[in-house]
Amino acid sequence: MATVRTMLIFSDREEISRGLAKGVAYKEIAHMRCDPSVISRDVRGHGGGGYRATTADKVACAACERPIHGCLGDAPMDRHVLHRMIRS
Repeated sequence: MATVRTMLIFSDREEISRGLAKGVAYKEIAHMRCDPSVISRDVRGHGGGGYRATTADKVACAACERPIHGCLGDAPMDRHVLHRMIRS
């Protein structure tokens, strides 16, 4: 059984861009590389009808690099209580 990737790389986005320019359906663009829903989500999240592979890739890479803050990061009191619970 083939492994299905959920994250796209630049060459995938190039293929999506070319397929959209030709009017090809997501299912045909996805053909054996990934699930059509992954393509749909990427197109919707990065420009819709004006989808460009380079722009989509830059935005996706920037999103991966941004820090993700947990809910305890903004609440020092909660963090203190959690540390006390872990130690006991």
